[in-house]
Order: sequence, then C-alpha cells, then structure tokens
Amino acid sequence: KELKFTRQTQSQLTAWVMKRFAARGKNVELDAVYRLLFISGDIMSRLIPEIEKIAAYAKAEMVSVKDVDAVANHIPEAIIFDMSDYIAKKEYNNAASVLSELLSDKNNEPIAMLALLGQQMRRLYAARVCLDMQLGSQWLMETCSIKYDFIANKLINSARAFSARQLKTALE
Repeated sequence: KELKFTRQTQSQLTAWVMKRFAARGKNVELDAVYRLLFISGDIMSRLIPEIEKIAAYAKAEMVSVKDVDAVANHIPEAIIFDMSDYIAKKEYNNAASVLSELLSDKNNEPIAMLALLGQQMRRLYAARVCLDMQLGSQWLMETCSIKYDFIANKLINSARAFSARQLKTALE
C-alpha cells in the first residue's frame, strides 16, 4: 500500500492543537497556539507531550502565551529568532542572556548555532527587502520557505528595526 504523509497546514495544525488542549479540559488562546508552534516546532509527535505538560501546568481554564513560555521546550531555531528579536528591540542584555542559555546547552553544537544565526540574518534581510519593495508576506514565505504566516509577520516586524545596510553588513 502506498501511504502519503503530508505536513499539516497552519489552520489544520492550529485546530489539532486546540482539540488536544480541549481533550485535557483546557481552552487555549490563538496566540498561545502560535507561540507553541513557533517555539516547539510543528511535528505532531513532539507537540503531544508539550501540550500535556502545558495543560498540566496551566492553572486557569484558558492557556496563555505565558503558560506556553513557562514550560514548553524551545527548539534552537526559536531561541535564535527570539535573540534577534531582542536585538531588534535593543534589549541587548536579554539577547546576551538568551545566547548564554543557548551555548550552555551541551546538546547545541556551536557550528550548528552559527548556521541557524546565519539563516536568521538571511531571513531578516529578505524581510527587509520585502518591506522596502512592498512585496507582501506571501513573497517572504515563498522566498524563505516559511510555512506559517504568523512567522513571516513576526520576521517582517523584526526587520523594521534594521536598515537593509545593517542586515547586509551582518550577512557579510
């Protein structure tokens, strides 16, 4: 038999996460779902224990972004993204703290982290080009192979804090 395994769309995955929380007796804010998908990734088998952990942790019936941030596992890509967000906001101490946390985890190889940082800088540069040329988030998603529009929008917002020249220099 031939089986086809396809990645879920943003709306399908969002609905699935909400159903998983509902099965645990919790409602979840849409922003909390997006945050969970962003920081923990979109692999369903990896999300199940994260959802259960968050549902057990959350005191209120409604799961919030704070609940997700408090206990969900962060993939390195999300940590790098958060670090660049802190830099964009000129919160350099927070950025340094995130970098320190990332490097202190012995499971993270420095070369791999450097590659992720380079990827993030390329995405930010593409987002800046997108802004400057008014190309829209769909262009950014296609150019950078971004699966979800909330991530593209987050990149575009971060890119507003940098000039194209600053990002080009960072890439060089």
